[in-house]
Amino acid sequence: MDKRGADRLALRDAMSQLYGYIFCMLVSNTLTGMPLFGGALYLCGKLILVYGRIFRKNRRKFLPAYARKWGWVMAAVTALITALLTGLYPASFESASLWVVFAMAALNLAVEAVSGWAFTLGKRLSCRSRTALIAAQLLLSGAAAWVLLANLGTLNGGLLAIGFALRTLFQVYTDISRSGEEDASEQETEDGEDIRTLPVFRSYEWVSVLLMAAMEMGSVIIYALLATNEDRLMTAMAIGVGTTIIGVEIGYLLLKQSERKKHRDPTWLLCLGLVLWLYGVIICGRMLIHGAIQYELVYFVLAMCSMGGALSLTGLGRIEQLMPYVARLSNRPMPDRYRDIREINLAFARLLGDALALIALTAICFGAGKDLPRDPGALAVRFQPLMMVPLTLVSIVALLAVLRFPIGERIIQKMRRFLHQQEETGEENPVLRREVEEALTGRYRQPFLAGVLIAILRPVYRHRLVNADHIRTDDRNPLVFLCNHGEIYGPVVCELYIPVPIRSWAISMMMTDKKEVSDYLYENTFAPKKLLPDFLKRRISGFLGWLSVTVMRQVEAIPVYRDSPIKLRETIRKSIEGLQAGDNLLIFPEIPDGKYPKEGIAPLSPGFVMLAAAYWRKTRKRLRILPAYANRIQRTITFGEEILFNPDAVFAEEEDRIVREAETQMLQMAGLDRKPETERGGSD
Repeated sequence: MDKRGADRLALRDAMSQLYGYIFCMLVSNTLTGMPLFGGALYLCGKLILVYGRIFRKNRRKFLPAYARKWGWVMAAVTALITALLTGLYPASFESASLWVVFAMAALNLAVEAVSGWAFTLGKRLSCRSRTALIAAQLLLSGAAAWVLLANLGTLNGGLLAIGFALRTLFQVYTDISRSGEEDASEQETEDGEDIRTLPVFRSYEWVSVLLMAAMEMGSVIIYALLATNEDRLMTAMAIGVGTTIIGVEIGYLLLKQSERKKHRDPTWLLCLGLVLWLYGVIICGRMLIHGAIQYELVYFVLAMCSMGGALSLTGLGRIEQLMPYVARLSNRPMPDRYRDIREINLAFARLLGDALALIALTAICFGAGKDLPRDPGALAVRFQPLMMVPLTLVSIVALLAVLRFPIGERIIQKMRRFLHQQEETGEENPVLRREVEEALTGRYRQPFLAGVLIAILRPVYRHRLVNADHIRTDDRNPLVFLCNHGEIYGPVVCELYIPVPIRSWAISMMMTDKKEVSDYLYENTFAPKKLLPDFLKRRISGFLGWLSVTVMRQVEAIPVYRDSPIKLRETIRKSIEGLQAGDNLLIFPEIPDGKYPKEGIAPLSPGFVMLAAAYWRKTRKRLRILPAYANRIQRTITFGEEILFNPDAVFAEEEDRIVREAETQMLQMAGLDRKPETERGGSD
């Protein structure tokens, strides 16, 4: 599919089916004053059609195992509800108008059935088939117009007939557009050999199913809240369609802007959309708890949910574009008839959302009997306990699924880097492949906590970059940044503002043992503070210990074992692997005398030069070292000139040269002409 194929198709399908639901509520409200009955009847028939379409023998194989298992449970529940709505419930009324509602629901479902026929033909829809499709939909529109005009008169019947014709026209447009979409793969694959066996693809499927189920259920609920007022319903429909279209365009603009900055991770857009969606759901729930429907607030909720859903679907569509890259890296092909698989899975997701909403609507109908809520206040009281809890839970689970999605910015960059190197030279990078495969097999989690902290701290630590053009990136031979520590100041601002991805060296204790970090913080930071009670000091130290270890792991810091020369080899080994994978490193080489100086620098340890020598022996590449200085007074990070390791020189002399040159540059960037000899001697 093209860049907008998957999410655009999902939006078209969702909106076309939503129009049928709204139309049936309008007809039911006009004829019987019971809009929820028409909506529930339409949902019931729609579920039956979807079951018949996706659970046929030749299509059931496209569904994942959990969908095939729970699908039969949902089918049994739907069959029971169908019997109740079409038999017992109408029998309790003596109104012929109910049968007109049945007829209009049946005609709407006939439109869906014809659409299902077009779906089975897919891109094989020929010119003759398109003509037959249009003719069938026109015939259904004529039948609907006859029924409406005969029972509602010229004015009301004519308006509803026009509405049915417009709804049918949009459905035809959706079907014809679908037929033009190209499948992602036409090759035949053996069972168990394609991308669907990967944990990352299963995670993607879960995200898409939960997202679509939440959107479908939320749309049913919000429009049902407005069902007692036809004018409000039409206004809400316009708001929903408008904000959805705007949300899609905003989503693409945001993605395009991110790609200009070389940020290609679309999961942040998914999270943003789900947060907006969940915010709208919570506002709606709070309104219903008070037992009153405020129409302006419902409009706001609808706008938030429509915008959030559009943003989420846009991000989901961009994630789907990564799947061919995943297939290439994992040596597992895209499955045969991939488009059919995705459409059927999304149809199952909408089916799940509709089924949950239908259960609640049916409960309202039978709980109210003949006194089906027609007053907004009574409707709010009925809705609150039945509808909002499952919707909120599904929305929260969808957000958690996104937060656990294994492909993030770092992995996307590494995927592109690996494929680019492979295409350019035909050679593989085994270290880079191993790191990517760990993500694809589910052993990687996105650094959302670190991302949130960075977003919070950036406005606090606003800095300006000086000589940023000195940073010359090279995936085949990355940079090693050297920077002053300045207590916690240097690591924080470098992580926030160095404009290329980096992996920092960090004291092993800060990223391996939460209890050890907590005890260290308690004894050295909080214990001397007399104003805080001891239990609070312990709690704060424990939280910060957990936070430190978690964030260090998320930013893929490399542990440094200062007190163990044997374990220090592990630091060198992981650093070389990182460099081979194209990761830039960040090292704070100062040797503090008790504490790090706030201005200037302490003597530099020559340990990082050992990394340069080991890197040369392993790769035959000269390590590029770039000194930098973080100035807390001027709020700047200044970058110096590259220092290249010379493997032909005597190591001791080369070590001294690199350390002296790095110190000189860092002092000049700090505004100091030279370093006293007494301090220089401390680095040897």
